[in-house]
Amino acid sequence: VGLRETLDFDDRDRRVLDLLAPHLAAVYRNAEAVGELQTQLATLHQGLEANGRAAILLGPGRRIRQMSARARDLLTSHFHWSDRSALPAPVDGWLRRQGLTVDASVAPLRPLVVERDGRRLTIQILRDRRGPFLLLSERKLRIAPADIASLGLSPRETEVLAWLAHGKSNAEIAGILG
Repeated sequence: VGLRETLDFDDRDRRVLDLLAPHLAAVYRNAEAVGELQTQLATLHQGLEANGRAAILLGPGRRIRQMSARARDLLTSHFHWSDRSALPAPVDGWLRRQGLTVDASVAPLRPLVVERDGRRLTIQILRDRRGPFLLLSERKLRIAPADIASLGLSPRETEVLAWLAHGKSNAEIAGILG
C-alpha cells in the first residue's frame, strides 16, 4: 500500500529529484562527517581520561556546550553543583573575573585550584576555534599505603614510604609508627 498510484516517476518527479540530488548528497556527506567528528571527540575524551584529565567546551554565556563524563564527576566531587547546564558558581565567578567570553581571546591565566577531601582539582583555560575549553586534572594530596601496595613492599615498608612521600623525616615517621 503506497502513496503513489504508479511505480514510474513522471517528468516533474524526475526534475524535483534532480534538484534535490546534490542537497541530499551534501546532507549524507555532512552526516558522515559529524559521525567521524563524534568518534574523534570520543577518542579525545578517552585519551584525556586515561591521563586523569577531562575537558569542558564552553558556549555563549559560559554555558556548558559539551563535557566529558570525567569532567562531570570532577565538578560534582569538588563543588556543590545543581544546574548541570552551567558551571558551578566558583568556576563561573573565576571565569568572569578573568573576563572570559566566547569571542574574546584569553591571555594565559593562573589556573583555578580547588582542594577537597585530600584531592586537588586544577582547571585551566584553553582556546580553540570552537570556543574556550576548560581542562581539568585532579591529583591526590595524600598518598595512602594502599596506593603503593602494588610495589611489592611489606605493609610496614609501605607505611614508611607513604609517610616519606608526605615529606616526613625519619624521626617523625618513627614517632608516628611507634
